[in-house]
Parts: sequence; C-alpha cells; structure tokens
Amino acid sequence: MSYTKKPPIGSIGIAAVPIAADKWGEVFFFYFPYAAEKNKAGTYRVHALSDVFANKTVIIVDANCGCVQQSESNPTATVRLALDDYAEINFGAVEVEYDIGTNAHTADPAVPLFMTTQLSLFATTGCFVRFNSKTRVQHHLQPLVPYSFPLNVTSLFVIQDLNAGTLFVDAIGAAS
Repeated sequence: MSYTKKPPIGSIGIAAVPIAADKWGEVFFFYFPYAAEKNKAGTYRVHALSDVFANKTVIIVDANCGCVQQSESNPTATVRLALDDYAEINFGAVEVEYDIGTNAHTADPAVPLFMTTQLSLFATTGCFVRFNSKTRVQHHLQPLVPYSFPLNVTSLFVIQDLNAGTLFVDAIGAAS
C-alpha cells in the first residue's frame, strides 16, 4: 500500500490496533474536514504523539501525520452500551423512511431505536438521502461507492436518482 497522500489536519479515523507513543502505525480514516475529493476513505500511516488504543478514534493534529487519541466529550459519564443496526432498504420513485435500530429491535426487542454516531452507506444505484427529517438537504450518493458519515442520525429518507435500487446501511451508536 502506498502512503503518498496524507490526511489533512483535523481528519478523524479509527485505530484498528494499538500504537505506542512516538511510533508509526495504520489508521482507517473516514472523515476529512476539507478537500474530501482529494482524500478517499482508507488506511493511512500516522505517527502517534501519545499512546493510541485499539478501536479508538484518533485525530490528525499536525502536517507530519501526527495523531492523538480523541478524548471522550465527558469522561465522567457512565459507560453506555454500544448498539449496531444493519438494513437493506429497497428504494424507488417514492421516498422511503427507515428509523435507525428498526432491524436490530426486530431481531432483539430489548434493543431500542437509537441515534447512530457512525453511519456507513452503499447504494446499488444512484440515490438521494436525507438525514433525520424530510425537510433536510438531500445528499446524492453515487452508485457502488461506499460512504461514511460521522453524524448523529435517527432516521433516513431515501429516493432514487434515475433507477430503483438498494441502499445498504450499517449504523453504530450507543444507548442513552
């Protein structure tokens, strides 16, 4: 794998394995604060400025790919149960709504509907997606391109671009 491109300062990713302070390691980046068209989601080589634990969010803080582990917004908060959901949404000319957690709740009624904080989408044909409300701005998804959104989302609204298709949804969030 070539590491010729560097994620810009402010990029957010996930460390799959721990990286000790002052060591180099690989991180999967899914969010770029600007110039997203020049940076594709994928694995990049980074320099850990402090210890980074596995499966933790990291952020690029300098132009030399220096990264630090992002701290929790409220470290005194109680630990919350992680939740996940998966859906295959068939869409067409009529807008379809899907509430995050519906399939997880159907499989296990103890799982509530929830707010996702990491949303991955993949469409078989071009479509438009709105987050949380029918009145929100539409996001156009190209066919067969994976998308990842680090957003707080409770529901999706999907409609076709030219042809009907299927939208694959992976959602990760936490119970309140």
